[in-house]
Amino acid sequence: PPCWLAASSHESARFAGENGLGLLCFSIMTPLDKLSEILAVYKEGQSRAKPLTGVHTNKVGTYTLVHGTKSRADFERNKLWESMWWWYTTVAQFLLKWELNLLSPEAQDKAFPLLKKQADGEFDITQFDKEDMVIVGTPEECLAKFLKYEEAGVDQVLCYVNFGHLTHEAVLESISLLGDYVIPELKKAGAARTARNLESSIAAQMAKCRSSLSRACGRRRRLVKPWKSYLKPGFREPRRTGHSYIPSADCAMNGIGIEHRDLTAGSISIDEANQFAR
Repeated sequence: PPCWLAASSHESARFAGENGLGLLCFSIMTPLDKLSEILAVYKEGQSRAKPLTGVHTNKVGTYTLVHGTKSRADFERNKLWESMWWWYTTVAQFLLKWELNLLSPEAQDKAFPLLKKQADGEFDITQFDKEDMVIVGTPEECLAKFLKYEEAGVDQVLCYVNFGHLTHEAVLESISLLGDYVIPELKKAGAARTARNLESSIAAQMAKCRSSLSRACGRRRRLVKPWKSYLKPGFREPRRTGHSYIPSADCAMNGIGIEHRDLTAGSISIDEANQFAR
């Protein structure tokens, strides 16, 4: 099956391109203009690729946080900014404890510089939004950001929609807005590739949410409706792509592959799950 390599530097992107591997990136760690430079290096490497495996893959997938709301006024109520910072600190804590624990304090600070900046009051979390490292906002704003990713050369945006302190209701509303407005508008704008992959991505996460909810409720209660009935018209049932990923701790921690991400520890409690099941 096709193989992919997670990369965040020019050197890794060039390696992926020259070896005919798919490229996986994390836009939340890189402003979109910088990401575009990395993708250009990857495409240049692909021009002289000698595939490492029997399948030549020339595609780019980018993982980021996605949250749509009817109004930006809902950001505070949904605790969006706190949820984005939760993501960064969770990743930082995991990697610093399990992968980077032998590095010097100086090297650790360099790996996650925002921890110190936040502690010193020198970091504004909204910068993630301003530099298009995340896709958040009204449906119109999300649409504009998805189109920027398409223009940058991204083939698939891997959307993490169930993160931090977002409630189950807020996540479902975000998925609905993406399905009802963003995907149709992407198709109208000629961004069929991004629309198709977004459709599959959020449908898969919806299925994961339903599966996690079912497990949280336990076998004593039956859910009111099967998970498929909660999908909006136009969503395609998630399917396995047959793609495999070159393992890395970053991939495993950040959920860079929808089928590899288990949402059991999501943002709903057991009480909320039981209430929903009733």
